[in-house]
Amino acid sequence: MRLITIPKKYALTRGHIACLGEVATLNVTRGCGGGCVFCFARCFSGAPPSGTVGVDPNLPALLRQELDSPRRKRPLPAFVVMSTASDAFLGGPEVALLARACLEVLLNRNIGVSLSTRGVIPDAVLALLQRHASRVRITIPLPSLSQDYVRRWEPRAATPDERLFMVQKLQELVIQPNVRLDPIIPFVNDTTESLRQLLSALQSLGIDRGTVSFLQLRPGVAQQITDEAPL
Repeated sequence: MRLITIPKKYALTRGHIACLGEVATLNVTRGCGGGCVFCFARCFSGAPPSGTVGVDPNLPALLRQELDSPRRKRPLPAFVVMSTASDAFLGGPEVALLARACLEVLLNRNIGVSLSTRGVIPDAVLALLQRHASRVRITIPLPSLSQDYVRRWEPRAATPDERLFMVQKLQELVIQPNVRLDPIIPFVNDTTESLRQLLSALQSLGIDRGTVSFLQLRPGVAQQITDEAPL
């Protein structure tokens, strides 16, 4: 994974996802380090080339400046959704350090945080999240227990075992994770046996609810799958 510097004009954005309403969003990177075949963010105009992630090393300072500005007219957001078009814990140690710094800025100002990751959250970040557990929402996407599926469809994401362990660690820290079966791809990971094994593994960890979403074939994603989907 190659990191390139892409300066940001603003740290927080609003209004790009209709269902989020007035909730602010924060992407630590431009592009995502996961390399997932089904990733919609890779199809955005201006997205870095495959294998490249854009970062702004000044992002935590920019975020702090926006929140603490004496000219700020809006109240501080009650909640910030991180990584709506990226993953804060895929892309290597530098990306994880940026994510941790941004989380500290937000949580130290009593701003709640929601984030989703297909990666592994470092212990130092978990300790930070535990201190602010009541204001933290974590989602772990886990569409299959098959190592082969992850290797083919999510080549740089955490393994299924690593994600199950992540779910267990979050529970030990009294942070109840949301597990999302995402995406379910017809004829790939939607068999009865595959889903039964996955749900059984989650149930053994005490997870009794979650969310399910099917693959959305946006035009760019459809072309991406045509070009890259494993046979």
